[in-house]
Amino acid sequence: MRKDKSLTEIAYELMFKKKGAIEFAKLWEDVRTVAGLTEEEATKRISDFYTQLVLDGRFVTLGGNTWDLRLRHTFDKVHIDMNEIYPEDDDDIEIIEDEDIIKEKDDDEDEDEEEDEEDLIVKDEADISEFVLDDDDDY
Repeated sequence: MRKDKSLTEIAYELMFKKKGAIEFAKLWEDVRTVAGLTEEEATKRISDFYTQLVLDGRFVTLGGNTWDLRLRHTFDKVHIDMNEIYPEDDDDIEIIEDEDIIKEKDDDEDEDEEEDEEDLIVKDEADISEFVLDDDDDY
């Protein structure tokens, strides 16, 4: 395996030479070959490579798992306006405060409370002779 370059560096060089978009599966196969990864190493490293590709600002996904170099595309073509995805106006969103939430008891909780009360009754009726202190005890 080539140790002098990262997988993303190899991908960048390959994509720069190709001069066009490429599907991820083909890109990975090419990177894997150049890096000299075994099948086992490739299986272990593919998810890390994909994550690195996503995080590296030099690459851009064009949809359909097709990738290209960001420098080949205008900002308008690759930029996603988050205001188009999420509503700008929060007036339609109802915020529920903790005080407004009414907790409903279920039957299991009622049974647990009854068992706890029974335990308390048993403890109250305990033989008091168990708790007699000797005169020698310090307290």
